Amino acid sequence: AILVANGCMPVQRLALYKNFTGFITYGEQTTGKRRGYRAGLTKTGSSDLVGPTTITITPEMVGKQIAVFSVFEVKRPDQPPKPTTDQILFMENITARGGIAGVVQKPEDVRDIICNWESNLQRKR
Repeated sequence: AILVANGCMPVQRLALYKNFTGFITYGEQTTGKRRGYRAGLTKTGSSDLVGPTTITITPEMVGKQIAVFSVFEVKRPDQPPKPTTDQILFMENITARGGIAGVVQKPEDVRDIICNWESNLQRKR
């Protein structure tokens, strides 16, 4: 489970959901009336965890909170983190529009990606 509860990232700021992807078939095999539908955000490449991250806008930025769309591709901690080309393109699409995205293998990775995003946002002011 990827949960974050320390550093700049308290868990209350996250609402991540498992994004199940794939093609599901159903129906009668004997009659040949099988149907199916595709599940997930995109045909291929969408991240494992998706959802908003609540960001507090600084006083210079009116003092409101906003939800930033965040996606995290989860990879096993015992293997090199190698996202597919489609997964990389999906994450680049999110970050190009101001969202937060990255490859994670442990809870601290989520925190670090969000903290780096916030730090980069503050430097651009």
